[in-house]
Amino acid sequence: MKDDARKFFWLSLLILTIAVFVSRRLDHGILSAPAVKGPASVINTLQIPAQVQSKEQKANPEAEQKELIPVLRVIDGDTIVANIGGLPVHVRLIGIDSPELNDKRAQVACLAQKAKEEAEKLLDGQNIYLEKDSTQGDYDKYNRLLAYVFLSNGSTSSPQGNANFNKLMIEEGYAYEYTYNLPYKYQKEFKAAQSEARTAQKGLWNQNTCSN
Repeated sequence: MKDDARKFFWLSLLILTIAVFVSRRLDHGILSAPAVKGPASVINTLQIPAQVQSKEQKANPEAEQKELIPVLRVIDGDTIVANIGGLPVHVRLIGIDSPELNDKRAQVACLAQKAKEEAEKLLDGQNIYLEKDSTQGDYDKYNRLLAYVFLSNGSTSSPQGNANFNKLMIEEGYAYEYTYNLPYKYQKEFKAAQSEARTAQKGLWNQNTCSN
């Protein structure tokens, strides 16, 4: 009986030792296994241009629409440069189009300058809100951020309670309604604004705008 008890004791000890050894090996394997790496970047570089990236993080346009953003300068009637995350970002306004400043036709170039002056009058030294539109994407082919601009001087023209600058440019006749590909959020409003501006012969719709 003593021999049987001794054998049982040593057998139990052996089994316990093996169990502890296997357990430690498994734990070690789990802890030392390399972490599974995901994609090098979860943000498409075509969507987030380099100028919007900071050393610590990449700018998030979705978050920026809730913050006041300083306007740095006006490029023309439909494009501005804004200070987003401390960096200059070109913003192309959704739903509108204004004449090109470098157009060789004198009349068109003049109208383009008038549109730029109107945009400067409304935006120079101002802080704005930006709103994106999922139907239009984040950036155009020139890596310009696509957005609606809302003035921070108070109005009831938008959900945020601020005037829609894109729409204002059409209302005053300094930009045309422009549908790039797919219908956008404010398309109906912009088309109506253009119809009214055209009827009233405002800005670009007035043949005397550049007569002086």
